[in-house]
Amino acid sequence: MKTTASVLLALVGILHLVPVLGVLSAERLEGMYGVAIEGADMATLLRHRAILFGIAGGVMLLGALREQHRTVGFVAGFITTVSFVAVALLEGPSGAEVHRVVVADGVGIGLLLVAAALDFAHSRRS
Repeated sequence: MKTTASVLLALVGILHLVPVLGVLSAERLEGMYGVAIEGADMATLLRHRAILFGIAGGVMLLGALREQHRTVGFVAGFITTVSFVAVALLEGPSGAEVHRVVVADGVGIGLLLVAAALDFAHSRRS
């Protein structure tokens, strides 16, 4: 159970590392999200978002590898995935690329729930 929880947390961490590629250029971000990035301000904000997702993904990978950091990995994962899905739902219909991210985050939430439950069950037995 402990290994499965670690693998699931690592998978969600890897999912969070994908947007880091957006740090390379605004054009890459436009392709990833299917939006036109107009101006340096928007590019700066979205590239910074990519960095933050990299940090969250790194925290989740650390939690997957080191049991003492697992809780913070779960917290980072839940905050980033649930907040994005919530904001997207509050904003209403979006383009296909953003919808794809919502679906991916929904899968991530499911994986995190299973991983957290397995980790909790394992810690109760120890």
